[in-house]
Amino acid sequence: MPEINPKPIYGLDYLTDNEVIVCESVINALTCWVYGKQAVALFGTGSDWQIEQLNKIPQRHIILALDGDEAGKKGTARLIKGLTNKIVTVDTSTTDLIANGDLSLLEDVAN
Repeated sequence: MPEINPKPIYGLDYLTDNEVIVCESVINALTCWVYGKQAVALFGTGSDWQIEQLNKIPQRHIILALDGDEAGKKGTARLIKGLTNKIVTVDTSTTDLIANGDLSLLEDVAN
């Protein structure tokens, strides 16, 4: 994919629910839509501009479902820190934070 600055947020204009799932890839977001869950894709782990845009949307509940690799974990921590006035939930089935017992990343963000 060519470098686009700033990277867009796929699916942002189609949100109608108060809850949105944030994914890294378009295929993950589309899979959520197939199952009736509204989702957006960041084309990665989220830039400062994308976090700013997510803060502007009216949806209050954001579910982070980034990949479980190191980049996804760092992106999840960055999004938790950057999203303000939102109810942020982490989908641990995709991030492996609970399964691996690696909660230190989230604890660092909370402090």
